[in-house]
Amino acid sequence: MVNPEKPIIWVDADSIPQKAKSVILKAAKKNYVPVVYAANRNIPFTEESPLFTMRICENAPDAADNLILEGARTGDMVITRDIPLVAKILEKGICVINDRGTRFSSENIQKFLEQREESLFISALGIQPARPHKTYGDKELHAFSCCFDKALHELLD
Repeated sequence: MVNPEKPIIWVDADSIPQKAKSVILKAAKKNYVPVVYAANRNIPFTEESPLFTMRICENAPDAADNLILEGARTGDMVITRDIPLVAKILEKGICVINDRGTRFSSENIQKFLEQREESLFISALGIQPARPHKTYGDKELHAFSCCFDKALHELLD
């Protein structure tokens, strides 16, 4: 039986690299923490455990985001790259990180929202914006692992 006071790790699973998913699942098994993947398609787990749940959402805009937003509670962790979702989660006082090792906060979210708007504006002008995160290698995985481990241990203490 899962301890209801343990955090739940919510993963916006469509865009999280496989290497990051493995880190999440191994840590969740070790700490007996439930993980919920949310996506509009089935995304297989690389580890097996009754702690892991795949929630397939309807194929509609923001369906997975809405599921996470409705389900996540204070004391949980959300892992996503979706900046508008990050802003909504932070309003609920929930820990949120991305797969690159960024821990979002009320102090830094405005910068990320502005960068997103600037990128959308440049794209609307027909200019291809720079895509700084094309690869996911050892450096990115290490940054994520450190950020994730620190955030998880803070939630468990």
